[in-house]
Amino acid sequence: MKSICHPPLPPHLLAVILLLLLSAGRAPSADGDRVHQIFHSRVPREVRRFTDQLRSGSITIESTGTSLYESGGKKNESRSTTLAKKRGQFYLLKSEQQSGSTDNLQFCYGINSQYCFELTKNKSGSAWVISKVVFATPDFDERKQSFLLVSEGGFRHLADNFISSLTSVWMAHGNGMDGGVEAEKLFELPGFQLKSVSLEGPNENLLRAKFTYDLTDTETKKQCSSDCVMDFDLGMYCLPTKLHQSYKVGSKQVTHDWERQWVTAADNSYTVKRAFDGKTTSDSVTTQVTKIRTDMNVNTRDLPETDFALSAFGFPEPPGIDFNKPFPYYLLAGGIGIVCLGAFIFVRSRARRERAVS
Repeated sequence: MKSICHPPLPPHLLAVILLLLLSAGRAPSADGDRVHQIFHSRVPREVRRFTDQLRSGSITIESTGTSLYESGGKKNESRSTTLAKKRGQFYLLKSEQQSGSTDNLQFCYGINSQYCFELTKNKSGSAWVISKVVFATPDFDERKQSFLLVSEGGFRHLADNFISSLTSVWMAHGNGMDGGVEAEKLFELPGFQLKSVSLEGPNENLLRAKFTYDLTDTETKKQCSSDCVMDFDLGMYCLPTKLHQSYKVGSKQVTHDWERQWVTAADNSYTVKRAFDGKTTSDSVTTQVTKIRTDMNVNTRDLPETDFALSAFGFPEPPGIDFNKPFPYYLLAGGIGIVCLGAFIFVRSRARRERAVS
């Protein structure tokens, strides 16, 4: 049998093949290292900086949302509006949720330097009325005041969670009341494993991370592994913008989608568009679908104390309280003058005694 001789490969083709072979076993590139550095260092640092900025100054959040729950051909829709304000230790939290023709959740709380108040709706549901006013002390704790519809953490805790949820991600194992998972604490999720991370978009302004972590299903109480794909906007404080999550327990399949799109506006304000939370749970018998769509306006302008008072709702202030009364600088000036006069008299009398002795 004659052997078949192949003509030699061109030198440039040999060089290409050699380069490909070398690349196959090469360590991660510098670009890959840079992307991992962005995910592990820059993302949590910038998100934390923006979160601290929202928490430390004045903030106003106006939110309107609709939710839809479907199961077995039945639908339940509800609408909600929430107003949250914070400046230091001053808080205001007002929420109204309506399901069908019944108003099933309405509350309003506020606290300023002088007092804490609670508003409730009247019997017809047409107007707010004052249900409780308690004068505040340095160690004031609203959890001990028998306020309505206040969780164990108090309404200030609810407001803080609402603020934290702006820069956090609601995931399948949690709920909206717990504030979600902060982006800088993703690595602390049980069993967290990063699968891949890459830069996407025409300007590489989007970071996409694929990872998995362990969770306990809320219904079956069984542990499983959840697969996630999460996007971060590198041009907007590296805020998380999108999440797709899925896991399976026995015959039960769960998919969870979350989205927040931030837009910068004028006057230190932001608009959160396309805010969406969706969860689909299916098994061999039923399919349950939950969809929540929310619009939010976030403003960080400075707030006066009157925004946290009864007068903000058209009610008179408690007797003896006037937030608009100017600070009595004349009393301060008078006090300083008396101190100076006393010091002058003391020094002069002492000088006279010393001259008399000499």
